[in-house]
Amino acid sequence: MQRPRRSRRLSRLTVRAENTRRNGQTAADEGGADCGWLWDRLACRAKAFEVEADCLADRGSYPARHMPVTVDEVRALAATLPRSYEAHVRGYVKFRIGQIVYLSLAPDGSKMGCGFPKEFRQAAVEAEPEKFSLPSESDMRFNWIHVTLTAIDLEEMRDLVEGAWSRAVPKYVAEEYASARGYF
Repeated sequence: MQRPRRSRRLSRLTVRAENTRRNGQTAADEGGADCGWLWDRLACRAKAFEVEADCLADRGSYPARHMPVTVDEVRALAATLPRSYEAHVRGYVKFRIGQIVYLSLAPDGSKMGCGFPKEFRQAAVEAEPEKFSLPSESDMRFNWIHVTLTAIDLEEMRDLVEGAWSRAVPKYVAEEYASARGYF
């Protein structure tokens, strides 16, 4: 019986998170925002996926495809985040903190644009081109990526939205939210 494969993106993020924690570095040391709790959460999620894959391999069944994410689910999550508010610009639904846009939903509801580190953008697109795409040439200067909503599940959407939000708010707000949600 063949063992289910782990997502390449989760594998890379797990290795990156473990190396970062092992070396005592943070994303801020590499010029990014310090979101250590996000790395820890991604590593924990990848390990949980490994355990689930092992259990399913023993039983001979594979995980069912998760339901695609809807625009209403994204809006509901973004509306609950501290300091976040919704704005409508030329048919797009955008979520902001002050004047900083961290999330944008296409008018047809097929794509979501969100804040994402430039350093990992190309790797994400190469690893899973069905999920991620690069922004337009003029937007490449921003920390931004496009995501196809039908290709991601609820947990991936939560990780992306909370990650984009955490890069836009002050560090202490993100840490308070993370500790309240039990991410530490």
